[in-house]
Amino acid sequence: MISYVITFASLMFGLLAISLTVWQNLITRHALRAQSFLTLHGLELNSSYYEGVRAIATLNYSDFETFSMSEKSQREIYMVVSFLDFVAILVEDRYLMRQNAWDIYFWAYRICNDKLLTWWLAGQREHTNQSMLFSGFERMCWQVRQISPSDSQKFDEIRYRRVLGESVYEAYVLDKQNQKGKRRPIQND
Repeated sequence: MISYVITFASLMFGLLAISLTVWQNLITRHALRAQSFLTLHGLELNSSYYEGVRAIATLNYSDFETFSMSEKSQREIYMVVSFLDFVAILVEDRYLMRQNAWDIYFWAYRICNDKLLTWWLAGQREHTNQSMLFSGFERMCWQVRQISPSDSQKFDEIRYRRVLGESVYEAYVLDKQNQKGKRRPIQND
């Protein structure tokens, strides 16, 4: 009888130890993910990410030759594309979850897809003689292109509701509608 009690107590202690180990591993994984995002943010700042995305969004070129002769922000654009290529490679190698990357960089990929993907990437590859230059970036832009703008907008609305809270989100939507001069009732999903 006493051996059953000792066995049961040992079994319970073992289960508790396993549970604590699993819990500790989950916390460690969360901490590593947070550290990864902090490191990505540091790389983002070092690559002049915001200035580069702003420069990309305002581009009005259709060929690399004209761009390379006149654009002042060539370095910032190159650094942003290099950074987004790095993020894409982290996603492809499963170091970073695709949805987490898209939560942060989705619109940058969409802007790059619209403004750079065809002529700029071809020009860079020809200029550097590297046919696979920024291939991760190119694949991620293709994937982003497959998502319709209405699906993107729906996801953004859900995310804003979650982040801002329902009442703040409703005020945000009303303010946005007033700025456009349109008033429509807010629809809850």
